Amino acid sequence: LDWGTIIMQSNILIVYFKELKEVLRDRRTLIFMLVMPTVLVPMLMNILFSFVIKSKHKAATEALTYSIFGSENLPQLAQEFADSNQFKQVEIANEDKITSSIQEDIIKFALVIPEQALEQANYDRQVTVHIYYNNSSATNRVIISRAEDIVQKVSDKIRSERLRLMGLNSSQEQNGLILPIKIENHGTANM
Repeated sequence: LDWGTIIMQSNILIVYFKELKEVLRDRRTLIFMLVMPTVLVPMLMNILFSFVIKSKHKAATEALTYSIFGSENLPQLAQEFADSNQFKQVEIANEDKITSSIQEDIIKFALVIPEQALEQANYDRQVTVHIYYNNSSATNRVIISRAEDIVQKVSDKIRSERLRLMGLNSSQEQNGLILPIKIENHGTANM
């Protein structure tokens, strides 16, 4: 090393220690450097995460309020919702009030079953049921998932009945028609 490099490194260290001494004198800077990242930020993150977890737990366990229109068009679906203790039906005046009822938190979601649903189901056609919900809510996926589970349960019953009428009585025969190819996974990590 030559003398020029040593003097330059010495000057850099002098400036570094001078700046460090000034920073350590200022109490506000110390607070922002030490207290904020080590105490305040983790505390705020903990509060935020606990709020999110409580909200999701509530959405997953509370009895969800809903309204249904056209229940006579697919009575088995309406009955499945009525029989479930996960849902509580609330009557609202008409379909025009769905959006305002959801926004005012009177109901969490609404189902609209079209008039031709029963006819479509009886003639082996697909039925479209409309679900209205607040898609800007943080817990909307949990709420809709619970409603979709009931719809899927009724759909499975209708499919099983249709397949039974086709002469496919066992679940193995039905699965062979519905899912002709099945994948069976075998992980090798623990072998």
